[in-house]
Amino acid sequence: MAAGATTFATGSDYGGSIRIPASCCGVVDFKPPFGRNPQDAGWNFDSYSAYGPITRTVGDTILMQNTMAGPYDQDITPCDPN
Repeated sequence: MAAGATTFATGSDYGGSIRIPASCCGVVDFKPPFGRNPQDAGWNFDSYSAYGPITRTVGDTILMQNTMAGPYDQDITPCDPN
């Protein structure tokens, strides 16, 4: 992301896995609250784990987060975004 190889990326965050590298590389990330983005079975019961966007601008992060959020029939712990 920081090298300009892509515009949008995703990352998983448990204890800072996307937040710490993003802060060191000058890119924008967002760790959404539990249940906001769908997760795979096994991780969807862990309230510390989350999938989130990584981009170069805040606007792109908002766009990607809104695209990532929403219902997913295989995740049994979703939050209603409305």
